[in-house]
Amino acid sequence: MSRSLLRIPVFCLLAALPYLWLRMRIPVLHYESGWAGYALHHPGATLANWPGLFLVLLARCFVSPGLANWSGAEGRLQWAGTWDGLSSLYNHSTLGLAWLCLLLTGALWIAVPGRRRAVVWVLGVMVSALVAFSGVFASLANFTSLDHALHYTDEETAGRYLFPLLLGWWAAVTTLLFAERPSPATIPGPDRR
Repeated sequence: MSRSLLRIPVFCLLAALPYLWLRMRIPVLHYESGWAGYALHHPGATLANWPGLFLVLLARCFVSPGLANWSGAEGRLQWAGTWDGLSSLYNHSTLGLAWLCLLLTGALWIAVPGRRRAVVWVLGVMVSALVAFSGVFASLANFTSLDHALHYTDEETAGRYLFPLLLGWWAAVTTLLFAERPSPATIPGPDRR
């Protein structure tokens, strides 16, 4: 693996590390605080539930809670969403902020090619945080049930984590879009134009 490709997973781990460190340092006052122990005692079940919960969290950032509704009956994810027309295509509590962030990220990618590397890093932070959150929720499924773990991905619970992430994504991309453009001499590698 080349040195530049190795930097990406290291960066993603470092981006999620503050949250993981904070959660591990909180004393176990409630069963939810013991998520790391549940993950270590049942690594197979945690890893099995992790990708599904990641996709659920990702979907709930973008579409309405009615459309992004899942059930964990019988220990398997089952879609239980309903289509309510075009209003299902955005999250009402954030007024579609995730779609605006994605649109602005695409505009930045096209308008300022010299910032593409920074765009990848910003998206890496977002994805890393979602991976970390879904890992915590997947470990809680070992203690309770998958259906109960899905409760943690709801707006009322996960929203307190996801909304600041969306605001951070918006702020970072807006800053990159309107900041002074880099000169061609400062752009490293094949992106130089």
